[in-house]
Amino acid sequence: MADELNRFSGGTPAFEAHLEKKREALRRALRAEYLRKNFKPVDQSKFHGHLFDSAFYRWQAMQATRGQYMYPTMAGFARVAAIVIVPGCFFTYFLIKSRRDRHARFRSGVVAYDDEERLRFQRNL
Repeated sequence: MADELNRFSGGTPAFEAHLEKKREALRRALRAEYLRKNFKPVDQSKFHGHLFDSAFYRWQAMQATRGQYMYPTMAGFARVAAIVIVPGCFFTYFLIKSRRDRHARFRSGVVAYDDEERLRFQRNL
């Protein structure tokens, strides 16, 4: 009858309950140690008030020396050229071309002396 009760009632054997209590005590102790070290480092630290985290210091050193390891490559140049140099050159070329064409029309007499297009550019100067 005891076997049927354990099988249907879902009871935990006494040994497993004892092990679970030990695990819970260990979890509580580890949690308390973690909280003590992270929120009161002066008590536990031999580094005078802060914990030494080697991964953090490695990451910080990498951030500080990033500029020393930035090698110029063709891919980097292509990115800069595509974002800065090429659009600037196109804009400058078309700006100069439109100004030359406009001044050529003014000089050749295609645009009259008192034409609205000519007066518009005189007002903006």
